[in-house]
Amino acid sequence: MSSLEESIENIKISMSKYCLEQCINTCCEFTLNELDLSKDELRLLYEDKIKESRLYRISAWLGFKNNFDTLFEIKISSLIKNKILKKRQDGIYVLKNGVCPRYEAETKECTIYPSRPFNCKKFPISLDDSNVNFSVFCQYVRENHESIVKVLIKNNRDELIKHKIHFIMNTGLEYGERCYSSIELGRYDIIKKPHIVKQKVKEMQQKLDKIR
Repeated sequence: MSSLEESIENIKISMSKYCLEQCINTCCEFTLNELDLSKDELRLLYEDKIKESRLYRISAWLGFKNNFDTLFEIKISSLIKNKILKKRQDGIYVLKNGVCPRYEAETKECTIYPSRPFNCKKFPISLDDSNVNFSVFCQYVRENHESIVKVLIKNNRDELIKHKIHFIMNTGLEYGERCYSSIELGRYDIIKKPHIVKQKVKEMQQKLDKIR
């Protein structure tokens, strides 16, 4: 893990107290946001629900083999029919309505946090070859983006020179359409022109509020 990746992970860890105690939203409730999943990740999310079901217990008691796989396929069909899930042509499943079955509403915690899906681990800050990506869907990012980027620049100046700061809002819209808005910035632009970033983030928030 690079020093920049480590810094990003440390920022995410520091966010956890805010997420549990102060955030009024949740990234685990899929109303405006969406979650892309592989079939194995989808299986992980619904495994306990299926095994706790009466139908699973009865079929196991009757000695049916591979009953989980059959019930899992039935569950997928039901989720798609009820527009909670859709399957893309590339085989990726998109959870787009409702609440993640692994989200504990009372404590606001993920019950499989260490093994949560890949895209959950990336949210709300991730790193790729050319960008440090911030999701403006996250309330913490919207409120603290300046201080976060300042910390990254201070601690990872040499490594950060290879990347752009990239703010993105992606939210699921009706009929499966998506709205993408983004701000791409050089590593110092957010420090030199904070008023521009604030305005752009505000515009994204206004777009989000109109869809709610």
